[in-house]
Amino acid sequence: MKKLKILMICAHPGDAFDDSGGTLCHHAMRGDEVTVCLMTSGTRSHAALFTDEKRKSKGERNEAFAGMDGAAITGYKEREIIAAGKELGITDVRFFEEEDDLLLINEVAIKKVADLIRELKPDILITHHPMQDGGLLTTHPIVGQIVLLGNEAAGARWTRDEKVPPHQVKQVFFVGALNGKPWSLSQSFIAQWRVYVDITDVVDRKVKALDCLASQRYDGDYARKRAEACDGYWGTRMDIPYGETFIPMLPEVHEFLPIMDSTLETNTGWTARIGRLSEFKAHMVPYKKREFFE
Repeated sequence: MKKLKILMICAHPGDAFDDSGGTLCHHAMRGDEVTVCLMTSGTRSHAALFTDEKRKSKGERNEAFAGMDGAAITGYKEREIIAAGKELGITDVRFFEEEDDLLLINEVAIKKVADLIRELKPDILITHHPMQDGGLLTTHPIVGQIVLLGNEAAGARWTRDEKVPPHQVKQVFFVGALNGKPWSLSQSFIAQWRVYVDITDVVDRKVKALDCLASQRYDGDYARKRAEACDGYWGTRMDIPYGETFIPMLPEVHEFLPIMDSTLETNTGWTARIGRLSEFKAHMVPYKKREFFE
């Protein structure tokens, strides 16, 4: 199989790793070119480590964290993100550094996406579903819409100042919990998961990647709880220990009915099935606290 070029563009630092970290790790292990691009660095929306310290009174707080301004927080968080990527074998990490206090669909961000797609020429583009949470209220669907508009611009037309030829992405995959919030708007779109990826063999690496994101409290117990509760849940839907889910934008076309060798070879007996679903790995990954000062 030809080596693939994969580009994931997501809203916040955790999104690349908690939604598809295991899948991206598989592709990196196979030798595919994997690039992760963060629309925002989570400086204002995902910086609990710093905001918690700022709320404390002097004498009780860690001044190294409490005294950081926005630029310093961005730098710290981007070092975390680079470290998280390395845990998964991902070394090409890009930052758009859009402000995340109020992100709206805008021409500049769309142009950034189009330019990056034309530069990297990915076969596969991964992003948030544009209808997550009703397509409103959170940054995820906004970023999904920006990315789709950027993808359209990258492949369909010459922009005013563009010197690089258009590029057509072959397939777009959407990630994330589409109905993650208990809002009525969240029920306007029902998730239709079409692709499940078995990440059991690399779930420990995914946990270690989340451990790097301590500034947004994704490390330690949360990383392990998240893997067991979310990846473990998706795994049980498909009789595997841990899985990640995707929705392809375009229908997949095959010459024959698709079925994997691993599916054909899987023991479907009840005892074997329960044994697979009872496998615990994520919560046993040793935790090592890390800090990312320069």
